[in-house]
Amino acid sequence: MQTLFVWVLFLLIHIVISETGSMLKQGYSRIIYGHRLDGKTISSFAPISFLDCVEECLVRNRCQSVSYFKGANYCEIKYKDKLTAASSYQELAGWVYSEKGHWPQELAGPCSQSNCSLNEKCQFTKYSNNGDPFNCVVSDCGLPVVNERIESYTKEGDAIGINRAMHVKCSKQHVQLGSGKLVCLSNGSWVYDITCCDEGWKEYRNHCYFRNNTKLNQIDATNACRLLGAYLVEIDDAEENIWINKTLLKDVSCRYLYSCTTWTGANDTQTEGEFVWGNSGAKVNYTNWSPGNPHDDSPYTLIKDCVDLFYNGTWNDRSCHYQAAFICERQHKRYFNPLPREKRDNSIIGP
Repeated sequence: MQTLFVWVLFLLIHIVISETGSMLKQGYSRIIYGHRLDGKTISSFAPISFLDCVEECLVRNRCQSVSYFKGANYCEIKYKDKLTAASSYQELAGWVYSEKGHWPQELAGPCSQSNCSLNEKCQFTKYSNNGDPFNCVVSDCGLPVVNERIESYTKEGDAIGINRAMHVKCSKQHVQLGSGKLVCLSNGSWVYDITCCDEGWKEYRNHCYFRNNTKLNQIDATNACRLLGAYLVEIDDAEENIWINKTLLKDVSCRYLYSCTTWTGANDTQTEGEFVWGNSGAKVNYTNWSPGNPHDDSPYTLIKDCVDLFYNGTWNDRSCHYQAAFICERQHKRYFNPLPREKRDNSIIGP
């Protein structure tokens, strides 16, 4: 009985090896020499054998093909193939091109049975939390989303894999601040260095600002900003206040200080003396009141529940019905699913 079991096991192993070997021959026979799929890269590896390159593709659901440079044993795994990215398929000496479907999934070992997500890589392991002989780990950030403000473009070496980078640029009629570089973090999120402001808007700490000279009451000014996807300015600290004064109020002047003010989003309409920002609802922590302000405590004055700016950057409380210019502020939209970043963090994240 034991002898029979050994023979059956031998035959099964022989069949698997024979079938895999036969499929390997089919895979090698379908390699296209002198061709490469340009761009569309998940990640790249060197030095690495061609068959190991294929295996790196097989353990990723997103991978569709590989391009391999024989002279340097350099591997690129791709999220497209020559059918889905025909314009990127090119003749190039020294390269070979092969597709994932041309190779037996058995080359992936236990990972051939994995249920990893599209942006994950299957890794063989002797131990795992669920008892499977493999783990699924994040492999890439997927493709960044673009729309009317952002256009993608490819630089040499761009890839969507972990610790790799992509590049984007602002579309026409938008002013670009930053390098346009996106970096893929280990948790599968993009972080980036780009701000796209509309023409006429000014950028400060990843926000866009615009001073509108049309005189409106604070409620109408709030609605006017909302139509632009923005809100009445919220000033967080002295540095922002100084920047607004030097940048947005530098050309504002008048003989009478009170006649050319500019609305902010601050008000104390709910509780007298407790100022909050109209858009976020956050308490106003930083203030730059002009001498004698706020002074909505006299029985002889109008109710002054809103806050505007004098042209010297100091603050004034004012009746919300007063007609004044206004500043709209807009946080530049986060198109690429990045990690949350504080408004005041203007650093470039990534290598």
